Amino acid sequence: AEEYLFYEVGYIYECVWDAWYKGMKQFGRDKQVAELWKQEIQTDSYYGFEFPIDGEN
Repeated sequence: AEEYLFYEVGYIYECVWDAWYKGMKQFGRDKQVAELWKQEIQTDSYYGFEFPIDGEN
């Protein structure tokens, strides 16, 4: 999620962020990845990043 932090403070161009985020959406379609993310988000270690789980973001 450091990519999100760097994007938020302006170190990553929006077009680069959009491409990265679209790639992450591919992973968010995987049910195992989505379930793992739901567990991981409870640790509050992702700087506010919301993983693009299919159908949610």
